[in-house]
Amino acid sequence: MCRAFLFLLCFLCILSFSIFLLPKNDFDSLPVLDTQEMKFSLHSSKSSINTLTTEQPRRRRRRRRRTMMKMMDFRTAVFFLCTTATLLSTTCAIAGFLPFLSLTFFPLLRFHIQRTYRVAFFSACLAFIYRIGYTLKKLTGGVTTQEQMRKELNAVTSSNGFQLTMFSVIFAFYSRPLIIALFPICVPALYQWFTIVHKIFHSEDGKSLYTKVGMSRIFSFLQEKMHVALSLSALMEIVILAVIVTDSVRKRSVGKTFMYVMWLRSRYQCEDNTVFRIKYTYYNTGYYHKEAWKSLNQNLFAPLTSRVPALQRVSDGIAMAFTQPRSRGI
Repeated sequence: MCRAFLFLLCFLCILSFSIFLLPKNDFDSLPVLDTQEMKFSLHSSKSSINTLTTEQPRRRRRRRRRTMMKMMDFRTAVFFLCTTATLLSTTCAIAGFLPFLSLTFFPLLRFHIQRTYRVAFFSACLAFIYRIGYTLKKLTGGVTTQEQMRKELNAVTSSNGFQLTMFSVIFAFYSRPLIIALFPICVPALYQWFTIVHKIFHSEDGKSLYTKVGMSRIFSFLQEKMHVALSLSALMEIVILAVIVTDSVRKRSVGKTFMYVMWLRSRYQCEDNTVFRIKYTYYNTGYYHKEAWKSLNQNLFAPLTSRVPALQRVSDGIAMAFTQPRSRGI
């Protein structure tokens, strides 16, 4: 289902660009010529009509482009390009893993999975770093003391943008492509991309093609189900730990496991409810991670630890490490 949705998203992205670039064939604004005033030759009349029919669509297209540029400032354009690259690269990476697509329709995708996989993380990482950059510039403008500077820096390092930047760097250079690791960055990228497209193409009167094909209803549905998507994203981040532990045991190296556990701990205690330029409709990141761990404990860990006391002590130690407040100093 998720794969089909990503392919649909790619099609919608291309459709959005085509709606913007193709002119409308509407000539109601052309002047009506009176027969009594037509004192010019047939050749000149034909050339003038041809000029009108070609100039009007060009003017409308230029006006539409100027309107779009007014609605999309530089920051919005950066996030739109980065999220589009993230979603398209993720679609290509997933398509490369599907044999019936990569071997039949897109054979080159199978040989470029690593590249498209990394492009998805790099493009998302660029958007995260850009958000951190202008946030720091805005925060440090009114900072006068070292204590205030430390407080602002701690706020940045505990934000979703900084944590997901670390996540992107870790898995962009992972030993092998891990497709499920794309989910935590695709969820915010999808919401940011849809928010920008909705702002540009949505019309209240319902006359735009974007509204007629039902994209506005899809956007409203995604907004209502944002808490479900964020819960699944938090669950995926936890499930990735099992994959890393398996690779660490096989390679006899615990460095990545320790690093990822510390990252999950920071996610568990994260109080940020924004990512890119969007705000969560409900709660913050820490809430979704706490609910995900609670669900795993009730459905998976509790039946095992209730029978084996040793596992119960290990589980209590892990829970203590996650729930213990971390030091806020740098």
